Amino acid sequence: MKVSDLNKIANGEYWQEIVSMKKSFKEKEKLMIQGYLSQFKYFKHKCQYPIKEKYKNIPKYRLIYGTRHDDGILLMNDIVCKVNGSFLWEEFGKGKLFELLPDEEEKNFNLLRKIILEVLVEGAKLKRKEIIVNCLEKGFVGKYSESDYKKVIKNMTAESIILKTEGKIDDCLFSLRSQ
Repeated sequence: MKVSDLNKIANGEYWQEIVSMKKSFKEKEKLMIQGYLSQFKYFKHKCQYPIKEKYKNIPKYRLIYGTRHDDGILLMNDIVCKVNGSFLWEEFGKGKLFELLPDEEEKNFNLLRKIILEVLVEGAKLKRKEIIVNCLEKGFVGKYSESDYKKVIKNMTAESIILKTEGKIDDCLFSLRSQ
C-alpha cells in the first residue's frame, strides 16, 4: 500500500510521525486513535471502543463513533456496555462454576464517584444528563451504563455529597456541597 493511500485512510499525515516514534505498540496505538479522532471536527462527541476476538488479544479493529447529540453518546455507551458484558461473560463466566472476571473489568463505583466529582467542579451546576455525558467525555470505556451513573448520582445525593435543586429529576441542577 502506498503512503498516499494511507494518508487518505488516516485523513492526514499525522500518523507518519507516530509510526516512527520509539514507543511501545500500545502507546503508538493510543496516539493513532487520538490523532484519528481529532479529525472528526463536526462531531460534539467522539469515542472509540476496541473490538477483540479474545480478551488478551490486541484489538482486531476499533469501533469509531461520532455524534452531535448527547443522546447519541449515551445510547452508544449503553450498547457497548451490553456487548462488553456479553463478551466478558463468554470469556470468564459461561460454563464455569464461578465468574472469574479480571480485576480491571470489575465495576469500580468508587472510581465512578471520583469521576463525577471531577465533573462537578466547585461552582458547577449541571443537569444529571450533562454530568453523565461529561463523564463519558473523560474516557469512553463502555464499562458503566447510564443506569450505573444515575444510581451513583442518586447515592451521592442521598449522602449529601452533591446537592440537587427541587423539581423533576431530569430538570434538577446538581452541584457539589459547599465545604
